[in-house]
Amino acid sequence: DIDKYLETLLRYFVVYEDNGIVKGMLSVLPVESANKKGGYIYAVATHPDYRGQGICKSLMDSVKDSQKYAFLVLVPQNESLFEFYAKMDFVKVPLLAKKELYVKKTNKSKRSLKKITVKEYETLRNLFFGERNFIKWEAEMLLFAETMYSGEFYEIENAEKRTGFAFLHKEKETVFIKELIAEKPEETANFIGSELGAETVKYSYPDKNGAPTYMVFPKEFSGPYFGIYFD
Repeated sequence: DIDKYLETLLRYFVVYEDNGIVKGMLSVLPVESANKKGGYIYAVATHPDYRGQGICKSLMDSVKDSQKYAFLVLVPQNESLFEFYAKMDFVKVPLLAKKELYVKKTNKSKRSLKKITVKEYETLRNLFFGERNFIKWEAEMLLFAETMYSGEFYEIENAEKRTGFAFLHKEKETVFIKELIAEKPEETANFIGSELGAETVKYSYPDKNGAPTYMVFPKEFSGPYFGIYFD
C-alpha cells in the first residue's frame, strides 16, 4: 500500500524538515466543492521521536497559509483525533451512517449490477450530484482509490433504469462498499452482496443523523456530501 501511495501521489507531499531530518509529513490531495479548490489532508504522520513538538500543527498551518485551497477536509482515524484537529479549527461533520449486514440471497429480478470504468464513474457521480454541494474527486484520485483498495466501480440498474452506483472491494466473504448512492441503501447493499457471493456487507451511506465521519476547515464548508474517503 505504501508503494502504491508513493508511486501515485508523491507530488502532493508536504514535509517538515529540520537540519536535513524529515520529522513529519502529510499529503494534500486535490478535491473541489461548489467550484472551489480544496485539499483533502491524508496520511498525516510525525516520527515517534519528535511527537508533541507541534510539528503536525506547523504542517497544517503551512498548508492554510499557502492560500492554495479554499477549504481543507480530513477523516480522523479514531475518536480522539477529532478533538486533536478541533484545536486546529477543524469542525466535525456528521453525515455518513455505517452499517454491516448479513447477506440474504435475493431472487432474480430485473435488477442488474454493471461494472463500469473509473471515467464512467466520475461522469456518473458528477451528473448525479449536479449543482448540489458535494466533494468532487478527479479521475486521478478515483484511479488511486481503485488501485489502493483493488476496488471496482459499479452502477445498479432496475428494468434498465439506473437506481444507484457504488465503489467497493471484496475481501474473502465480505464486500466493503466505500461509496453507495442508491434509492434504498440497505436493500441495494444486500443485492450487491448477493450478486458478488458475499456473506456480509459493510457499507456507509449519506445520513445527516450519522456519527461524525470527517472534519473540515473552515466551518463554512461543513455542508458538502463527502462520499469516498481513504482510510
